[in-house]
Amino acid sequence: VGVYDSNDLQKNITNLCSTEFEPVIRPQISIVNIDNKKIVAIKIDMLNQRSKPCYYKPKGLHNGSYIRVGDRDDNMTEYEIYKCISYKEDFKDDLRAVTKATIEDLDKKLLEEFVSSRENEVPTIAAYGYGSGVFKQKGNDTKNSMIDTILIVEDAKKWHKENKNKYPNDYSASAKILLGRINFERISGLTGITYQTNIAYADHRFKYGVISKNTFIAQMEEWNSFFLPGRFQKPVYPIHTTEEIEASIDKNRRIALLISLLTLPENDRTLRGLFINLCSLSYLGDIRMLFVENPNKVTNIVDAEFPLLLKIYGEKNKFFTVLENEELAIDYLEILDELYRILPPNMYKYLSNLSTLQQSLLHHIQEMNRIESVTQPLVGIVTTGPVASFQYVKQKMAKRQNH
Repeated sequence: VGVYDSNDLQKNITNLCSTEFEPVIRPQISIVNIDNKKIVAIKIDMLNQRSKPCYYKPKGLHNGSYIRVGDRDDNMTEYEIYKCISYKEDFKDDLRAVTKATIEDLDKKLLEEFVSSRENEVPTIAAYGYGSGVFKQKGNDTKNSMIDTILIVEDAKKWHKENKNKYPNDYSASAKILLGRINFERISGLTGITYQTNIAYADHRFKYGVISKNTFIAQMEEWNSFFLPGRFQKPVYPIHTTEEIEASIDKNRRIALLISLLTLPENDRTLRGLFINLCSLSYLGDIRMLFVENPNKVTNIVDAEFPLLLKIYGEKNKFFTVLENEELAIDYLEILDELYRILPPNMYKYLSNLSTLQQSLLHHIQEMNRIESVTQPLVGIVTTGPVASFQYVKQKMAKRQNH
């Protein structure tokens, strides 16, 4: 039969594809003569996966998206449309942070009330909240998560003596005896901190760690232990604090940033890669990562808390800048110069051999983590008792299995 006006038809089809569809369709149109009849042949290439779905704009995305089923065109379902969009936007629902959530969503009053409830005659200098029970994440109900806090006190031994009388149920039978009779340094071990866990308060469960102020500051600045420095390299929420405490935390974070930049893999020199490398430091050599902790823990932290990490470490400074292709340009001379000034004394020796510096720094951190990942749980058994310790480990393992 042929067509009445091949040029007009070609114009109408081109106009329809370029104005009525999203994304725009660019058809390949050919006009051929067969038996003295003009035939218009149209070829439309399949869109790549990141451009789907293509929909008819007058009907909108949800009513104008179709899928071919046999010899008919069916409307795509909500789920089919979502699958296309999630691929295009690279959604990972199990890792996505709640983007509208801010630090203001924290139940500050609850945190402050709990810390106040543990006040006694020995001053609490500073207090921090941390972890998934404090920083809300997708799929994580704070009511079902233990809320982690750290109390920095004037004297941890004296503080426990007062607290034990006020809240005896916070302590295991062994802790009630040992905290009064054995040198506190022997109980708190290398990390200098003791934890009480599964503490019920206002329909929530709390875990609180207690450490003396001088011990805390020394650890932040000297890295004789990496247990707490590693924790404070990640986002924490200050319930109340002092300039002295904050200054020690800032120095700890600066050292961690320098080492993370120095050891950043060449194939992932991006801000996300930097934060993954930095947050990984506290898990290097930790034996709990083999059996107890979620193997995706580091990426979960970075993806959920990226804006907070960005606020802590910035998008640029004298040590690195972000290029247009999102890669980092790193100034290694500035990093080394700063390390010579602020690297902890027990690691300064590694600067004498620059060829092995990266490996030596990571090995040093790995060994600290390995030892402390064994000793710290033993401290927990003493201070909280075997039952509470077992329940805590059981909860960790459940998280690992459900990752």
